[in-house]
Amino acid sequence: MPLTDIAIRKVQPTEKVQRLADGAGLYLEVSPSCGKWWRMKYRYAGKEKRLSLGTYPSTTLKEARARRDQARKLLAAGTDPSVARQQAKAAQRQMATHTLEAVTRAWLSHRANAWTESTRTAIAASLENHVFPNLGSRPLSLIQPGDIRTIVQTIEAKGASETAGRVFQRPRAICRYAVAHELIETDPTYPLKPAEILKPRKVQHRAALSESDVPQFLRKLANYQGDPTTKAALELLMLTATRPGELRGARWSEFNEAQALWRIPMERMKMKVEHTVPLSKQACQVLERIRPL
Repeated sequence: MPLTDIAIRKVQPTEKVQRLADGAGLYLEVSPSCGKWWRMKYRYAGKEKRLSLGTYPSTTLKEARARRDQARKLLAAGTDPSVARQQAKAAQRQMATHTLEAVTRAWLSHRANAWTESTRTAIAASLENHVFPNLGSRPLSLIQPGDIRTIVQTIEAKGASETAGRVFQRPRAICRYAVAHELIETDPTYPLKPAEILKPRKVQHRAALSESDVPQFLRKLANYQGDPTTKAALELLMLTATRPGELRGARWSEFNEAQALWRIPMERMKMKVEHTVPLSKQACQVLERIRPL
């Protein structure tokens, strides 16, 4: 006979554990101390097993029956309810630990050798300032495309469109890392395209010499009477096509004039790879001219 709330409330503890059946495997277990636990008895793969469904009265009779019915549906589908519960708890624990900030820290550590310390610090700072305040504690699996869009557009609205573009790229890289390491199943940033959420930027390029202006510039440079190292630097910049920073940081130990080569060490290169620059006759002449200085 099925249980009723009145019958459950009236039951008195005895010296032994009592088991009051409700039907379809559900029963109420009453301990000598009057503790009341809902249990479900079932068979899976030929073995008898039991599943805890809560305690009475915090779990009502109606709720216990609903949980039993859900467990029976799993059984009918060939799933062990106990295993399904363990998997659900594991998923919840994973969700709690795999927050956006936690996964970001792992991504920063994973990518550390790809950047200089200053670059890594700048990337971390942009996420700490713009992303973590709103999304850092949220499980990565619960983040939606709109969450990222809102953050990026908020930055853009403040007039920092370049920062907005950089910040947009970083959650995308973090989510790809998370997918690759099976921390999430899908990348929430995948539907977002920069052109669809960011306004077009008007880019102001640095001034550049046209081909027709080069002869006049060279004549003026040849007649320049100012600082000789500035003059030499401009000449070498054109003759070697290196970055200004690489040229400004050049050391005499890097030049082999006998072989007409300039070896820029990896620590001074943007890509952290040694770069060898062939020196023309004119470039060697500039070096010879400035060596006494």
